[in-house]
Amino acid sequence: MKRIALGGLALLLVSCSGADDQVEAPLGPAAGWAERAARDGDFALRLITENHPGVLPQLRDEAFTTRLETARLRYRQRLPHVRDEAGYNALMSGLAADFGDPHIWWNPDSDLTEVGWPGFVVGRRQGAWRVTASENADGPARGSVLVSCDGVEAEVWASTRIRLFRADLQHEAQLARNGQWLFLDEANPFLRRPEVCVFQAESGAVFSHELVWRDAAMEALKDVFDKSEPKADAGLSVSALGGGYWIGLNSLQGVEALIADVERRKEELRRAEWVVVDLRGNRGGSTEYSSRLFSALVGAEHLSAARRETGCRRSYYRVSSGNIARLRGYRDDIRSRQGEGSAKGMKRFVAELEFADRLGLAIWPLYRRCNAPGEEGAIGSAERRLPPSLMEGRLVIVTDRNCFSWCVLAVQLAKRLQAVQVGESTNMNNRYMEVRTARTPSGKGEFSTLMKVVEGMPDAGPFVPDHPYDGDLADTRRLQHWVAAELLKVGQSVN
Repeated sequence: MKRIALGGLALLLVSCSGADDQVEAPLGPAAGWAERAARDGDFALRLITENHPGVLPQLRDEAFTTRLETARLRYRQRLPHVRDEAGYNALMSGLAADFGDPHIWWNPDSDLTEVGWPGFVVGRRQGAWRVTASENADGPARGSVLVSCDGVEAEVWASTRIRLFRADLQHEAQLARNGQWLFLDEANPFLRRPEVCVFQAESGAVFSHELVWRDAAMEALKDVFDKSEPKADAGLSVSALGGGYWIGLNSLQGVEALIADVERRKEELRRAEWVVVDLRGNRGGSTEYSSRLFSALVGAEHLSAARRETGCRRSYYRVSSGNIARLRGYRDDIRSRQGEGSAKGMKRFVAELEFADRLGLAIWPLYRRCNAPGEEGAIGSAERRLPPSLMEGRLVIVTDRNCFSWCVLAVQLAKRLQAVQVGESTNMNNRYMEVRTARTPSGKGEFSTLMKVVEGMPDAGPFVPDHPYDGDLADTRRLQHWVAAELLKVGQSVN
């Protein structure tokens, strides 16, 4: 996926008024970009309203419909001020952000090539905004904590900027993933550059710093980003360490060979003193792989009982021509790869959707509501007496800020298996699934929607670690030593 100039995650705001960093740019003569923004923005809103299940009244999702109205309102307020490509991208990114769901995004075709910056960037560390990379000898040093900017307390200032175009502020993982953009100027006409910020040095001294902005090529800042946010990656491996095993699982896509290796070695893994499942860098894929991995560790019977839910759970698709066309594509792909027999189920379901479309139905199968979380009969974790686990040792999972989508569901399952979580907080997952992207009329990028809802399914995550890790998660060896010494109390070396 290309670098996204402006991200698509944000906390819901009911109104644009009162935000310190929102400024009204004067109308400009660049009608071309304004026309693109109007055409593509209208298209994106239709993509949501005509294809996303959340807009349907029978789902009673007031939070989603409120987000939709907020997105419409902000779009209309910003549209008159779009005069160039930066404004266009800001409008489209903000539109996606207002839905508060990482699955809804704007992905422009053109990479961001140049930004303004003041010689340093910040990141989220231990619940504060800290300088993570600096090239200014007279500026804030690495490790300094941001106290305020332009007279606004740091948390308020940062949240105002991030929530409008990038991240849902309720989730620490989303803050952490977007913090480095706080002091990068993308020429967003709806945000004002900060001028004077106050920092606290690691020595405790508090000082004011006047920002001096200059242009920089994104390519030239690559090393700065790498220093600021080292890439944590668990890799794909099964390694014996001390009296236990460390399983690196950085993806839930295309990992058949690793899972097959775990299944072949399941007896030795079950006898181990401990097994760590390392999910650093994992952004999801298929739950089939996580289910097979945990089944190999604890046994199929224990896993089945642990994942069993009480109450109802039903899956529905929004009926629309676009969604049906995408599912036809799935059907044809299964047929071409696995044969006509394997495509029978999808072929039958597509035919049902086509029939529902001819009848004018908006959702399929015929809708029956499950009780909402907290209501009598709602879905939840069952009061269960689990059959014995076949795993003799402790189960540990390592997570980071990248854990998203099916990775979050894998963590949820691991927690039900009494796994101890180490590392950083995960992202979250809601009941809407199956992303579909569509190119905008201008051809400048793609906007996404979702096609499916699992009725009765509560949100999963964010999952906060039982043992937060404040070190560098990109340093695998140091992380392994810390887990062994501090959590597992293993005296011998894990080399």
